[in-house]
Amino acid sequence: GFTPQLQFGAGTDAVAYFELYGGATNMQVSAVVELATSVNGPAIASVTPTALGTVEKDRFIFTALLPLGTLPPGDYIVRAIVGAEGQPEGRVMHTLRKAGQ
Repeated sequence: GFTPQLQFGAGTDAVAYFELYGGATNMQVSAVVELATSVNGPAIASVTPTALGTVEKDRFIFTALLPLGTLPPGDYIVRAIVGAEGQPEGRVMHTLRKAGQ
C-alpha cells in the first residue's frame, strides 16, 4: 500500500501519487511530475508518471518515482502538471523535505 511521507533521509527516493477523475473515452491526457527548489523555479528533475486505471471508469491513479539520492538536504517542491485535450493545464504542488545525513 501507499504510505504518505513528506520527509526523506539519505539514499531514498520519493513516490509522487495523485488521482485524476473524469474525462471521456480515448481523451488524450499528458502528465509530468517535476522536482524544483521553488514553486516557479526550473525543474531539477522531471518524470513521466505511470497511470493505472481503477474499477471506477473515470478514476485514474498516477505515480512517479523521484530520485532524491544526490540532492543536498533541504525543502523541494513537487509539481504534478496535467493536461487534457481541450482543457486548461492543471497543477498540484506539495513540499517535501530531504533531511541531513
